[in-house]
Amino acid sequence: MDLSSTIYKEYNLVWDGHETAVGGAMVRAHNFRPIHRNGKPYLAYSKSTETSADDTENVVLDDCYNVVARFRTSHSLAKIDGHDFEFIREGSELAQLASISHDEYETDTGVRPITEAMVQVINVATREVQFEWHSLDHVPTNESCIGIERPDYLSVVSIHIHTHASMQQLTSPSSHINSLAITPSGDFLISGYNTCTIYLLSGITGTILWRLGGPNSTFTFTSNYTLSHAHHIRHRPLHTISLPPSLRASVSPQTHLALSLFDNAFDSTSPPTSPSSAALVLLLDLVAHTAHVVERYPHPRARTAAMFGSVDFLPGANGHRFVGWGSLNEATVFSREGEVVWHAEMGGKGRALVGSLRTFKRGWRGRGEMGGPRGWAYSWGCGAPSVLYASWNGATEVVGWRFYGGNMEVGGEWALLGVVERDGFETVFRAGGFVRWVVVEAVGVEGEVLGRSGVFGVWVPEVVDARACGPERCPETLDRYMMDMSGRCFEDDERYLAGAEEQVAMGYRDAVQE
Repeated sequence: MDLSSTIYKEYNLVWDGHETAVGGAMVRAHNFRPIHRNGKPYLAYSKSTETSADDTENVVLDDCYNVVARFRTSHSLAKIDGHDFEFIREGSELAQLASISHDEYETDTGVRPITEAMVQVINVATREVQFEWHSLDHVPTNESCIGIERPDYLSVVSIHIHTHASMQQLTSPSSHINSLAITPSGDFLISGYNTCTIYLLSGITGTILWRLGGPNSTFTFTSNYTLSHAHHIRHRPLHTISLPPSLRASVSPQTHLALSLFDNAFDSTSPPTSPSSAALVLLLDLVAHTAHVVERYPHPRARTAAMFGSVDFLPGANGHRFVGWGSLNEATVFSREGEVVWHAEMGGKGRALVGSLRTFKRGWRGRGEMGGPRGWAYSWGCGAPSVLYASWNGATEVVGWRFYGGNMEVGGEWALLGVVERDGFETVFRAGGFVRWVVVEAVGVEGEVLGRSGVFGVWVPEVVDARACGPERCPETLDRYMMDMSGRCFEDDERYLAGAEEQVAMGYRDAVQE
């Protein structure tokens, strides 16, 4: 339920995917991560507006951040649930979540509104439905784990309806599926928030093959552990988990299954089931029907995440675990021995309480958004030293910037003002003198030009505004990207007044070619 998708590299923002929908509503992003499909890298996420989840869609971006695919549900009564979707069967099909709201449904406690969860598999090329699973066909309406012992449950539900749109109708069983994954055998792992249960579904018939957790669990935890509203369930190869010596000799792929998950251990309608939220790695004995907690990584300060959360296995020999703490807006890297290797808080004090559904640490090479680098130039007054700014949203391979500029006549020569290393999302260069026109070039690790901006002129604030400004910028209340080059320093320049910027640009291109 992130407010926008973002990519960071070495603690610096690289890509800001903030979007605004028609009408000004902010777009929320869910489960943003890199994927590979047909041998090519992409970014995938689900998006909806902050005012409604009815328009949720699953989106795929290329390495220039262009939308190359959008997916909705073909069911006329259903809407997409943005918690999870996965390309399966070599990318030819898409498994996604959806839900249907029923105003009146007959349950054991009478007629009531209810939300039905769905798993849907569609053919990517034709968008035809290949498989569809409905929770009400398989999960009894009395399997809910929420609010059973709280007399004030309905008032709690009314709060959740406003703070977490996809959790509407919490009183219904499995109305809210927050995780979807496919096993090597082609079956589906899903997590039912309302039932505190992880289900394994047959990928052919949809039959529930087993349950983990909840009131009707197939498995018994050897440590008397209780799962509460798990997120981000994933199958893991047995060789990637830490097996206790007592189990190593008896474990095999035919008799055991390994899962990783994030256990919130939190339910606003009943006491926490553990002192802290935690990332877990479980070993399931499919014969004895026992569940072993073989790895557990609690929050470093024993905090619980009310919503969301994720756990990922980092590549490399050390096998570190990367944990996103959901609504806490934090992330931690653990060693397999449980030591904290790295910890970060995102957003600082006063950060949004919505949190991040999932947080990942993955390799990604972005070429930058179409349109190339952006630049801006500022001088406090006419003739004052200019300060130049350069950025390129999403360009991960930029290591430096070249700044060209001058106060030339039309068609005159351009001067290389300087070459500087990239410094965060936006790099600042102090020219040392007044520069009227500027061009910036993004430089790669070999010194190659990765992209070039258009020509832009220095902006000089009006006298009334300059009193509130400083040598390097004006207050944020003056939106610099809405400002054109100020003409008050060049009122007698007929070429400027006639709009000679295009001619200057041509002169710059000629200079570069020489």
